[in-house]
This record gives sequence, C-alpha cells and structure tokens, in this order.
Amino acid sequence: MSIEDEVIEVCRHVVGKGYERRPLQEEAIKRVIRWLENDSGRPFILRLPTGYGKTLIGLAPALYQIARNDWRYFRSLTYVLPMRALCSQVAENTRRYVHRILSSQVESLSIREFHGGAVFSGRFSGDIIVTTYDTFVYAYARKLGAMLDYPAGTLATSLIVLDEAQMIQDEEFYSYTLLKKILKAFIDSGIPVLLMTATLPEKIKQTLFSNMGLEEFYPSSEDLAREEFKGFITEIQYRRDILDVNTIKESIEEYEKLFGDYPRRVFVVFNTVERLRNTWEDLHLQSKTEKEPVFKHYKIICLHGRQKNIERRYKIGKVERLCGNPTIRLNTIVSERIILLSTQVIEAGLDISGDLLVTELAPVDSIVQRIGRCGRFRGEKGVVVITEVESSQPYPRDLIEASRKTIREAGQNITKKLQDYEIVSELINNVYKEWTPREIEPDLLRYIIYLEKSLGPLNGDLEAAKSLTFKMDDYIEVILPHSNAKLIYCIAEEAHYIDGWRLRIFKGPFLASNIIEILDKAYKLREESHHLLLIIEGEDIINDTSIGLKNIDEWVNDNSVSISLTKHKGLPKPLRWKISGKELLFTLSEVPEKKIEGLNKPAIIIRAIEAGERIKRGSVRIYLGNPDFYKKDLGLELNER
Repeated sequence: MSIEDEVIEVCRHVVGKGYERRPLQEEAIKRVIRWLENDSGRPFILRLPTGYGKTLIGLAPALYQIARNDWRYFRSLTYVLPMRALCSQVAENTRRYVHRILSSQVESLSIREFHGGAVFSGRFSGDIIVTTYDTFVYAYARKLGAMLDYPAGTLATSLIVLDEAQMIQDEEFYSYTLLKKILKAFIDSGIPVLLMTATLPEKIKQTLFSNMGLEEFYPSSEDLAREEFKGFITEIQYRRDILDVNTIKESIEEYEKLFGDYPRRVFVVFNTVERLRNTWEDLHLQSKTEKEPVFKHYKIICLHGRQKNIERRYKIGKVERLCGNPTIRLNTIVSERIILLSTQVIEAGLDISGDLLVTELAPVDSIVQRIGRCGRFRGEKGVVVITEVESSQPYPRDLIEASRKTIREAGQNITKKLQDYEIVSELINNVYKEWTPREIEPDLLRYIIYLEKSLGPLNGDLEAAKSLTFKMDDYIEVILPHSNAKLIYCIAEEAHYIDGWRLRIFKGPFLASNIIEILDKAYKLREESHHLLLIIEGEDIINDTSIGLKNIDEWVNDNSVSISLTKHKGLPKPLRWKISGKELLFTLSEVPEKKIEGLNKPAIIIRAIEAGERIKRGSVRIYLGNPDFYKKDLGLELNER
C-alpha cells in the first residue's frame, strides 16, 4: 500500500462510521501528500466547493504522522481560520480524531487553541495549533504586550494550513498585505504552506502570492458533476424584500407548495448579530400566538459569536445531531423541525445541511459558502432565498453593491450559475474587480507600519509599540457566569523571591454559593493591597442545569464572550456592577499554577475597581460581566448603556 493510500485509511479510521467516500477529497489528500513528499518549496492552493471535507484534508498529513509515529513531513501543524467561533469546532474535531488514534494516550499530544477568546493560552506552541488569522499575524510579529510568547521554532517546523483566507475581508485590504509578508518569509525559509478555499477571488490570490511559484488543485465543473455524495439545490430565488419574519414565513409556505410539506430544517443567515437578535424577538413572539401558525411547527435555535463558548458548543452539538451527516442524524428524533438563526459562523467548518436557506445579501463568495449548507448530503434537495439588506455592514459597501448587481443580472439563470463551480469563480472575480480598497486611516496606518517592520527577523520595537493608539485586535474577554454558579476561592498573599514573585495561599479554599458572594469579598479586599482573592474552580450551568465544577482555566474559557472595543467605544454597561451602593468593575488576571505555592492548578485573580477610575486601554484584557445582560439565545446585550 502506498503512503497516499495509508493516509486515506487513517482518515477513514478517525472519521468512523460517518465516513463516505468522496473521490475528489481522496484525490486532494493524495495531491497534498505528493506535494509534501516532493518538498518543492512552493505553496499549495487547494480549491474545492463546500461540503467536500477540506478540514479533514488539511488535518490528514498530521493524523497520518500521529498514527504511524513518523514525523517525516513536519513537527507540528498550525491550522489558521478566519473566525474565533470556528477554532473551537476544528480543535474539538481534531481531538476526537486524535483520540481514535491514540485512545488513552491523547493527553501526550498538545492540541491547543490561540485566539482572543482562548484565555489561559500561554506560549504559542503545541503539536497542533488552531488559531485565527489576527493571532497568527501577531504571533509572528511578536506583538508586544500580547499573551503570546512567540518561539521561532514553532512555526519554523510547522505545516501552515490557511483555511478560507478570503473570509478575512477588511475595507482597506491590509490583512492580505500583512499576510503576504508572512507567507513570503515562510516560503523563503522552506516552510510548507497549504491554502484551502472554496471561493478564492483572483484579486486576493494575486495579493497573497504574486511573483511566487504555485501548485494548485482545482477540479473542473465536469469533475465535480461526477461526484454522487452530494444533494442539489432545486431553486435559488432573489427577493428585493428585507429579511424579516414575514420573509421567513413566505419562504416556508412557498417551499410547502413546492414539495407538499414544510421544510424540517430552515437556516436563516444574517450579516450582523443585531439583525439576528431583532428577528429572533419577533419570531419568538409570533411563534407563541395564533397569528402565524406556521412557526408553531418549529423550535428556534440561535447561533452567533456573542454567545458564551459553552453555550455555542452546546447549540452546535444539537444542530449537528438534527442537521448533520444523515448517518448521525438518523439516530435522533427525525420529527423535530428547527429554524436556525445564524450569522457568518455557519459559512465554514460546520458539516450541516438545511432544506431551506434564507440569507441576507452578502459578497458572492459568502453567499456561495452559505449555499453549501443547503441540500448538502446525498439525495437531499434544497431551496435558497437571497434577500436584500438595508446596510452593507459588516462588509465593504462596494462588494455588496457589486454582488447585488451580479445576482440581479443572473436573473432566471441564478440557480444554474451559483451551482456551476467555474461560473461561480468567474462571478466572484468580477465582483472583486469592482472593489477599490478604502484609504487607510492614520492610526491604523501607523499600526500597520509597526507590524510590517516586525514581520521579519527583528523583534518588536518597544518605543513604537508604546506610541500606538490603535490595535486591530482591540478585544476584551467578558466572562459571564450563571448568577447561581458556585465558585471555589482562596485568599492569597504575594511573596517575593530572588527568582521572581509567587503567590502563597493565606486562607482557604472556601465555597461561594453564587457570584455576588465573590464580588462582595473582592470589594472588601480592595483596601488590603497585600491580599488577593483567587478563584480556582467554577461551576458550569447550561439551561439551568449544573454540569459540575471545573478548573478555572476551563471555566473561564467556557463562559467567555469576546467583544471589540474598536466597535464599542468605551466599556459597555454589562461590565458594571452595583456593590455596596457603588458602581464597580471587576477585572480578572490569569495566574499559572507554577506561580502559586501549594496549589497544583491555575487560578484567576479578581480585583474590584471603581467604574470611574481611568484604565489604560489594553492593560486589562478580561472582565467579569453581569449575567443580567446575557440570554442564552440572544447572547450578550451590548446596546444598553
């Protein structure tokens, strides 16, 4: 058996009974292995439509090396994704695959997430790293003041997998300019780079890989037509209505006229969380009344980036059981009907399929990604409805206008054109030709210049870093515990030694029955500069059901929501608490276990500060959020001030 066939056998084993032979997927895996074997030094671009299992293709060489304990191609894998929400999904799938290879020895392999939402991440290292593009850029640039301590060997000995790079759109195009500098440095150093995409515009390809030799895997429409594992879309409609409850209702009723039954799985995709939230409230209200009996048939599920990590994982698990691969779905209650309200998190990394997809107008490449979540599996039929938008946000306006023009011009041929892979590529290229990147604002320009200087063999410039007022990853983590969550805490004091500071347990551990008890104690310790309150365990609660106490690093990550301070000027109201008649903020600071004497686990310091105190931007990364501003479907409410 050849090495290529051995790699495919490993893939079949790790996927298990859900594995379905896909000739083009297997051919792509073989091409990637041949590329690594030949060690050509050229980057490899792999193009396949959605639904062909690109994630498994990207992981395949690493899974083979793990299974054979033969690290012939690279020592580690760095898997880069466009969205934070996707990192947990890919990391969880990777852990499941590796567990099927190593069983009880899985802990001997380090599979780690690095992104703004991954608190307690530590050093940028691991056998398999799953990260976002912004964290990847800053890790390489050694951005000062970040949580990452960049070891040169990590990336130098990696296979770099870039998944759906075209999804990191910005109006100035700076993301691709920076990424190109990193790719050039990698390629000049002989580090293998694999870019996987369903919809890569030629404009982005040229920006990333101009003047570079390339290897590509790009099947024709005829090759794709021979694949039998996929379903198909019977109709794609374009409506000039705005996406609202009435549009969803009419789309469901039209589907019923077409097929004689209501769709079981309805996916509704919004471009922003705010529009999703508004529609959910209307839909939820109408599903409880006789006015719109259509909605009584459905359970409504929300999925977006403003939900806590544990909440989003729970919902993704439920959606996968109801809408995932039919070999898994058949073991669930097939009679349950759902309406899934989602944002862009549905566009990549989720192997799910709807009967009816209703989506807001977006750039054509994003529309194609969304269509890939409808009629996805063998024998399935799907209907797609594209609606208008009042605002282009969060996309560049030129891209939305060019996409609108392209879809309208397709007219009655839209169903055929958006399903022919070669025609879709041509449409996407035409849309991007009409996009002129916006002029870069001065603060952002200074930051980009700083990063560009750092994207090489030199360390970051400390003085330049201090002068920056803008940061592209200006995110904070908001930890939102359930109001009745139990917590284990200690009182610690700081001890100074020749080799540095450590914390020494002074009292405890104690059990707090809810979050307010902890906040009261943290406030009372505020005046005692030598004593600190450490939280060491927290209780996870989903749907008002306890799933037990967890170590604080897991608990913090489970209950975390990332928000951008670039979009929300100042600290939002959900971070403010009323304790003892005062308005307070509570900041959290990670403490690794090696820094705590007598405690063999990590902890987090909680400090109380008055809301009016000046906080240097970027000096605090983690805040405790008020659970009164969080709902399990709508997520974190940021509009109230």
